[in-house]
Amino acid sequence: MKRSRTTLLALIFFIVTIWESNSSLANSETFTQCLTSKSDPKHPISSAVIFSGNSSYSSVLEAYIRNLRFNTSTTPKPFLIIAATHESHVQAAVTCGRRHHLQMKIRSGGHDYDGLSYVTYSGKPFFVLDMFNLRSVNVDLASKTAWVRSGAILGEVYYYIWEKSKTLAYPAGICPTVGVGGHISGGGYGNIMRKYGLTVDNTIDARMVDVNGNILDRKMMGEDLYWAINGGGGGSFGVVLAYKINLVEVPENVTVFRVSRTLEQNATEIVHQWQQVASVLPDELFIRVVIDVVNGTLSSQKTVRASFVGMFLGDATTLLSILNRRLPELGLVRSDCTETSWIQSVLFWTNIRVGTPETVLLQRNQTVNYLKRKSDYVREPISRTGLESIWKKMIELEIPTMAFNPYGGMMGRVPSTATPFPYRAGNLWKIQYGANWREDRLTNRYMELTRELYRFMTPFVSKNPRQSYFNYRDVDLGINSHDGVVRSYVEGERYGKKYFNGNFERLVKIKTRVDSGNFFRNEQSIPKQTNMENMLVLCLLLLSVSVATSQSVIDSATFLRCIVRQGLNPPDQTSEVTYIPTNSSFTTVLRRRIPNLRFDKPTSPKPLAVVTVKNWSQIGTALACSRELSVQVRIRSGGHDFEGLSYTSTVPFFVIDMFNFRSIDVNLTEGTAWVDSGATIGELYYRIAEKTNVFGFPAGLTPTLGVGGHFSGGGYGTMMRKYGLSVDNVIGSGIIDSNGNIYTDRVSMGEDLFWAIRGGGAASFGIVLGYRIRLVPVPERVTVFTVGKTVGEGAFDLIMKWQSFAPSTDRNMFVKLSLTIVNGTKPGEKTVLASFIGMYLGGSSKTLNVMNRDFPELKLKRIDCTEMRWIDSVLFWAGYPIGTPTSVLLDTTVANKLFMKRKSDYVKQPISRTGLDLILKKLVQVEKVEMNWNPYGGRMGEITSSRTPFPHRAGNLFNIEYLIDWSEAGDAVEKDYLSRAREMHGFMTPYVSSNPREAYLNYRDLDIGSGGNSTTYEGGKVYGAKYFKDNFERLVNIKSIYDEINFWRNEQSIPTLKSVREMNKTYLIFLLFFAASYSSPGAAADPANVYEDFVRCFKNKTNISDEDLTDVVLPRTSVSFTPVLRAYIRNARFNTSSTPKPSVIVLPRVDSHVQAAVICTKTLNLQLKIRSGGHDYDGLSYVSAVTFIVLDLSNFRNITVDMKDDGGSAWFVAPRTDPGLFIRVLLASPTKNKTQTVNAKVRALYLGNASDVVSMMAKEFPELGLKIDDCKEMTWIQSLLWWMNYKDVEKVKPGVLLERDPGSAKFVKRKSDYVEKEITKPELNRLIQQLETLDRTGLVLNPYGGNLNATATNETAFPHRHKLYKIQHSSTWSDPRPEADRLYVGSLRTTYRIMTPFVSKNPRSSYLNYRDVDIGVNDHGKDSYRKGEIYGRKYFGENFDRLVRVKTAVDPENFFRNEQSIPTLPHKRR
Repeated sequence: MKRSRTTLLALIFFIVTIWESNSSLANSETFTQCLTSKSDPKHPISSAVIFSGNSSYSSVLEAYIRNLRFNTSTTPKPFLIIAATHESHVQAAVTCGRRHHLQMKIRSGGHDYDGLSYVTYSGKPFFVLDMFNLRSVNVDLASKTAWVRSGAILGEVYYYIWEKSKTLAYPAGICPTVGVGGHISGGGYGNIMRKYGLTVDNTIDARMVDVNGNILDRKMMGEDLYWAINGGGGGSFGVVLAYKINLVEVPENVTVFRVSRTLEQNATEIVHQWQQVASVLPDELFIRVVIDVVNGTLSSQKTVRASFVGMFLGDATTLLSILNRRLPELGLVRSDCTETSWIQSVLFWTNIRVGTPETVLLQRNQTVNYLKRKSDYVREPISRTGLESIWKKMIELEIPTMAFNPYGGMMGRVPSTATPFPYRAGNLWKIQYGANWREDRLTNRYMELTRELYRFMTPFVSKNPRQSYFNYRDVDLGINSHDGVVRSYVEGERYGKKYFNGNFERLVKIKTRVDSGNFFRNEQSIPKQTNMENMLVLCLLLLSVSVATSQSVIDSATFLRCIVRQGLNPPDQTSEVTYIPTNSSFTTVLRRRIPNLRFDKPTSPKPLAVVTVKNWSQIGTALACSRELSVQVRIRSGGHDFEGLSYTSTVPFFVIDMFNFRSIDVNLTEGTAWVDSGATIGELYYRIAEKTNVFGFPAGLTPTLGVGGHFSGGGYGTMMRKYGLSVDNVIGSGIIDSNGNIYTDRVSMGEDLFWAIRGGGAASFGIVLGYRIRLVPVPERVTVFTVGKTVGEGAFDLIMKWQSFAPSTDRNMFVKLSLTIVNGTKPGEKTVLASFIGMYLGGSSKTLNVMNRDFPELKLKRIDCTEMRWIDSVLFWAGYPIGTPTSVLLDTTVANKLFMKRKSDYVKQPISRTGLDLILKKLVQVEKVEMNWNPYGGRMGEITSSRTPFPHRAGNLFNIEYLIDWSEAGDAVEKDYLSRAREMHGFMTPYVSSNPREAYLNYRDLDIGSGGNSTTYEGGKVYGAKYFKDNFERLVNIKSIYDEINFWRNEQSIPTLKSVREMNKTYLIFLLFFAASYSSPGAAADPANVYEDFVRCFKNKTNISDEDLTDVVLPRTSVSFTPVLRAYIRNARFNTSSTPKPSVIVLPRVDSHVQAAVICTKTLNLQLKIRSGGHDYDGLSYVSAVTFIVLDLSNFRNITVDMKDDGGSAWFVAPRTDPGLFIRVLLASPTKNKTQTVNAKVRALYLGNASDVVSMMAKEFPELGLKIDDCKEMTWIQSLLWWMNYKDVEKVKPGVLLERDPGSAKFVKRKSDYVEKEITKPELNRLIQQLETLDRTGLVLNPYGGNLNATATNETAFPHRHKLYKIQHSSTWSDPRPEADRLYVGSLRTTYRIMTPFVSKNPRSSYLNYRDVDIGVNDHGKDSYRKGEIYGRKYFGENFDRLVRVKTAVDPENFFRNEQSIPTLPHKRR
C-alpha cells in the first residue's frame, strides 16, 4: 500500500510538473523578429534594442544602477535591453517576452536598492525593458493635474510643475533622480506626506500595458487593477506607462532647518520628546531625524549624533512658535531656519545649496555607492532606556545609520485599505536603515553590520508581521523562485505580508485574475493564488508525508554556498567559521566537544557543517540558511549531553557550536557576572577566583561542562543545599529566536521566556547567548573529605543513616554518596564500596562538630579533612590531586573519553533495610553500574516547584545518577553495557518516585521517551512529565507562543500545543476549503459595509431620524467614535493601535434602541459586546477577535431613590459585621514600594466614632497599635472620597462622584483568589520571603464574614460566601512597550502561582468582576461547554450548572457571548 501511494504521488508530481512547465515547442520565429513584427513600423524598435555586444550596452545598463553591489563582473547581466521610445515598444516587449517564455525586468530608474529591476537571482536568461526614454511631464494648471510618464525622474516632475506654478507641488520623495514609475507604484512618500499623504493618495488615472499587450486606462482596467498599481508595485501586474496626478497647493515660501545634537548635547532627551510630538504636530510640519555615529569630543571616543531636518509649509516665525511650545528641548532658533521657495526646498533636502539654479533637478547622473537599506515601523514610543541601548549598539557597530520619518496627519486619516500601502494610523514613524561604502571588499562586513542593527531593533518595532516599506526593497525578507504555484505563494507570503499586511491577499487575487501565467514577476513580486489542482497535490503530500520526513536532501556544498551568500564569511575564509566534511579540520572541530564515544563512531550521523560562530550576527546568518534550506539546526555549548542531541540527528542538520562564545565578565561591585553560553563552568570558576576568594557560584562538578546546556537544564552542584541550583541564581539572559531576532535582556524577552530557559532546556526556545548570574558568598576556607567503607566494613548501616542525615543536616554541608563495585576480601568476590564525599562551607573544626552531632556513625576524624579555598575544592570534586594549579580549569579539552550511559531517579521516602540489602546485592550482580546519591533539603526544599521549570524540590530526599562507562568498542559490547544500566534502573522502580517516575533533564535519557524529529505533543508529554512534572504544560504554552512552528526541536525538546500531525490535519482542512471557495469565512468584514448594513436594519427597527442616528450609531469614521470608545477603557493594554476595534458603537437613548441593536447584530451574524463601564480588566466588553458591535449603556444612568421603600435589601446590603468594621490589607512587593521588603498597609472603615474603634482594636487587634490620631471621622459620602484617595475630603464636593472621566488610563492586570483557611505564621513568613524575590506586584486582602456568610451560596449566582477573605492580585504600569507588558504580567502570574498552596482549591475560586482570561477563554466552538466550565466553575462554583441551564433556556443560540460568557448545554444534553 505504501509503495503504491508513493508511486501515485510521483505520477501526480510528474503530471503537474509538465502541466506547470513554461516550456513550449520550438518556434522558428526569433525574439528579435517578434519584436519587429509586434511594434509600430512608424516607430521602429530596432534602434531601441541594445544587445550585450553593442558598444552602448554597458553605458545604458549602468546609467540607472544606483547600487554598486550590482555592478560587478559577476553580476548577472541581461542578454539585451529594450530602451523603449514609444508605447508600442512596450507592447512588443510584453507580447514577445511572453510568447518566447523569457523573463522581463522593468526599469524606470530610482532606488531599487536590491537591483530587482535589472538583476536576476535565478540565473535564467532575462532582458530589461528600460523606460528612461518615456519621460514626458505634461502639467495642466486649469485642472491642477499632470500626466507623468514612468521614465521621468522626480526632479523633472518638480521642475516642470514649478516652471508653470510657484504654488503647486506634488507630495513625492526627496531624491530627484528617483524614477516615477517605481516610486509611485510602490507608494512613494516625501516631506509633505503629513499634509497630503503619499504619491498614491494623489493619483487619479493611469495608463498601462497588460499581459496581453493591450493599453488600458483606469476605466478600462477597472478599479481593482487600478488600486493594485497604486502602491502594490506596478511591475507585478503590467507595465505602467504613465500616471495622472493631482497637484497640491504649497505656500510661496516654506521654512527649512537642519540642526544636530550629540549625546553630550542632550540628544537622547530630544529624540525621546520628538517621539511624543512628531506625529501629532500640525500637518504642515515634517521633522525627520537622522541618527549616525560621529567622533566624540575626545579623538578616541565615538558618540551618536541626531540630526533634525525639517520643513514647515509656512514662515519661520510661526514655525518657531510651534516648536518652542511643542518641542522646546530642540532649542531651535531663528538663525537655524531658512525661508525659501518650495522648489528650492527640494534642493535643500538633496543637500544641494539653496540658491542653486533649479535646472539642476533635470540632471540624471548621481554619485553611486555600494549600499544596503532596510526598513521598520514603530508603533509605540521607545523608552529612554531603550534609546540608550540603541545608541550603545550603534556606537559598537559604528557604520549603519537610521532615519526616522514621522507619520500622523493625513497619513493617519487615509484608511489602510484605500491603497495597497497599509501603514497608516497607528504608526508613529518609519525607520530606514542605511550603510554606504566605496570598496567591494567591505560588502560582507557592512551588510552584516546593517543586519545586526536591524536584528537588535526587534523589540522596539512592529510585530506580527514585522512591517517593511515596499520601496525599500529588502531581499533579506525573502525571495520568490516562482518554482510552482504553491511554493511561489508560500514564498511570496513571507515578504508580501510584511510589505502589504492585510492587503496582500487582495493583491494576490488581482494578480491571479490579470496575470494568471505570472509573466510579470521578479524576486519579490506578487504571487498567483493557488488553484484547485495545486491544492489537491499539496493535500496529497500532507496526507502522505510528515513534516519530519519531507525535508529535501541538501548537501554540504549547498549549505556552504548559502552561508557565503548570506555573508557569514567570505569564500576564502571558510575555515575560520564554517567547517564542512571536506575541510581538513572538520573532524577535529566536530570531535572537540563529543565526550561520549557512543556518538563518535564512523556510523554516527554527521552534520552538513559545523558553524563555529564568533558573534551574534553570525548566528542570525546561519539560522537564515537553516530556514531557507529547511535544514535542522543543533546547538552545542559543550557539556555532558549524554545522548548526543546537540551534535547528532537522523535528518539533515548542521551544528552551531558556541565554543567561541566564552567571554566572562565578573562585577564584584554588583556581585554579579555575565558568562557566555560557550564558556565552561571551569572557566567561570577560575575567572571568579581570579578576582576574589569570598565569592563563588553554585554549579556542577565537571569543569568542562558548557554553561549554556548546564544552566538551561537546571545545573546542580555541591552548594545547592545552601544556594539552590544554578538557575536559582540567574538574574538575566540573552537569546536569539528562529528569525535571528536578538533579545538582549530579561525585559525584552519577557518573563515567560526567561522562566523557560532557566531549567526547561533552552534549545527548545532559541540560542541562549549567555546568562547574568548572582555570585554567592563563600568562606575563605572550606573543608572537604572522603570516607570509604565496604559492606564488610559497615557500609550498610552508614547508608541507612545517610538517608536521614544528608537531606536534613546543616545546609552548609553537602555529603554525596557514591556506590561502586570493588573486589572483596576473598578471591573472585565482589562487594559494594560506599564513598561518603563531602564539603562543608567552613573550617574543619565546624565540619567535625556537625558530623559528630548529626552523623557520628561515620566517625569522621580531623585527618580525613582538608581545608582549602573554595576554588581548590572545585579541583577536588573534579578528581584532581590536591595542589593542582587552578589554571587547569581553563583547559576545555575533554580527557579520557569513554563510551557511556547515564540515567537518573528521585527518592522521596527512605529506602528500608530490606530494600537497601536487595539494591546492594543487585549492584554486585549487574557489576558494571555505579550510583551517585546526591542529597537535597536545605534551600532546595524552600524554593517552590514552579519557581523555575526544574520541579524536583521539596519532598525529594536525594537524586540518583546511574553511571556506566566502558572503553571497548563494538555493538555487542555496547548492547551488554546498556542492558546492565537499564536492568539496574528497572530494579530500582519500587524505591523511587512514581506517577511520573521523575528524571533530571541534564542527565538526558532517551529510554524514557523520544519525540523523534517531529516532537509531537503526545510524544513530548511522555518524557516531559518526567523531567518537568506540572511545569511541562507551561513550557508547552510558552513554546507554542515563541516557536509555534517548532523550529527548535530535537528528540527530547518541548513540543508545541499541537502535534505536527494535528497541524497538518488542520492545515489540510483549511486548504481544501480554501481551494473550494478562495475566501475565508472567518475574515473580518469591511467596517464600512458593516455600518451600512447595520444602519439599514437599525432605522427599520426604530424609525430613528437621520439627525439622531449620527449620535446613536457611530461608525469608525465618526469624529465621536474614538472618544466614546476610549471613555470607558480603564486598561491601557487594550487601548493600543493594534487593539481590535468595533465596526460600530451604539449609544442607545431609549429601550427600543437596545432592542434594535440586539436584533440587528443577531440578524447580521455579528458579535455583540455590552459595555456599562467599570473595571473590565481584560477588556471583554469592548474587544474581540471577530467583527463586532459595542452596545454602550453609558446613557442609561438614571438613579431613582425611594425613601419610603423599607425593603432596601433588594439593592443594598449594609455590612453587618459586628461592630461595622471593614479592614483591608495591601501588600506591595519590594520594587513596587521601593524598599527591600514586602510592605503592608492597612486601610479600614468603621461605622461609628473614632474612640469606639480605637478601643475595639486595642482589644481585638493590639498588634496594629491603632491610635486616635490615626483615625479620621467623616460622613459616609466623604468616606467614599477617602477610599478614592482624595485628600482633605472635607474640601471636596461630592459632585466629583458624578464625573466619569477616569483620567489617563494605566496598563493594568488583575487576578483574584479566595482564602478559606487561616495562613499560619510559619507559612506567612515563607510567603513573605517568596514575595520579596518578586517585584512590580501587589496584593489587596478584602475580609469577608458578616452578612456575606449569612446568605446562602445559591441565593444569588455569586457563590463565594463562606470565605475568610478575597485577594486581588494587582499590577499597574505606564510603560507602553510590549516587553513591559510581558514583564509586569509575568510577575503577576508568578505571584499568583506562589499563592497556590494558601488559597481555595477544586476549584481555585475567582471573582467575576476581576475578569482574568488566564483562567480560560471560550471560542464558542464545539467544545464551548467544556471550555466554559473551566472558568465558569472558578467564578460560580456549583451555581455554574444552574446558570448554564438558564442560559440554554433563554439564549439557546448563544447570541449573547464573550470570551468568558456562560455557555449553553451541548445539544446531546438538552
